[in-house]
Amino acid sequence: MKNVASMPSASDGDGHIGFTGQMMGGMASEALGRAESKPAETDKDPGGKSTSDSSVNNRKIIYQSELRINVEDFDGIDTKLNELVNQSGGFVSNAKIDRMQGKQRYGQWQIRVPVSKYQSFMNSVGDIGAVVSRNEDASDVTAEFYDLEARIKNKQRLEERIAGLLDQAKGELKRLIDVEKELARVREEIERMEGRKRYLSDVTALTTIDVYITEVKNYVPEQTASFSDRISNAWNSAVDQSTEVAQGVIVGLVRNAINIAVFIAFAVVVWLIYRVIVSGRARTAA
Repeated sequence: MKNVASMPSASDGDGHIGFTGQMMGGMASEALGRAESKPAETDKDPGGKSTSDSSVNNRKIIYQSELRINVEDFDGIDTKLNELVNQSGGFVSNAKIDRMQGKQRYGQWQIRVPVSKYQSFMNSVGDIGAVVSRNEDASDVTAEFYDLEARIKNKQRLEERIAGLLDQAKGELKRLIDVEKELARVREEIERMEGRKRYLSDVTALTTIDVYITEVKNYVPEQTASFSDRISNAWNSAVDQSTEVAQGVIVGLVRNAINIAVFIAFAVVVWLIYRVIVSGRARTAA
């Protein structure tokens, strides 16, 4: 096999520098160059549509919601909630319940349910008690998901071509080590991207709902205040503020009076000591 002179570092398309040094021959160099420079291809489904076209109807959305509920009686709440979760085909991934008697009982659950059951589950949980707040958030990660698919396939093609160079590098130890290092780096990148893809598949297949339930005896939902209530609240607020200001002024006056009294007493003591000293000196002089 005819060797070629040392070549510049090869790039895999993501900005990483490939192995350097003399390559294993003209054929090996050309094969690696084609693998690294070849752009990611878009696979097609059996219907002839590209992945990007079919993904329009298969979007990847991350749903994250929070539900806060007040109930009159906390007994049996966790059982009711678990029944709703089972009916929705989901599961409880985390739970924390405070059952201390004589205090306000409280519980929080992190629940995963399929996207198709999301709305029905939210409505069913809302019937457990009085919904205080309901927050919903959705993040579209469709572009990232399908980009990962294309990049993984491109990296796998590069991995196959680098693996093919191992046989050609067996004659020289240094070249063999260079090829193995590059192969290990590419495989590590593939594993990292596949891990991210699995994560996106999981969080987009199941919604995440944080449910907080608090026991509140004789709970009355807040209502919009009437005009007379607003006037009364404003008057009470003004009276409270005036009282607070007046109390502050009185406290300040008392503090100042105490400071003045202490200062006067100290001045009298100093004056008396001074008079004693002066009188003593006068008697001594006489």
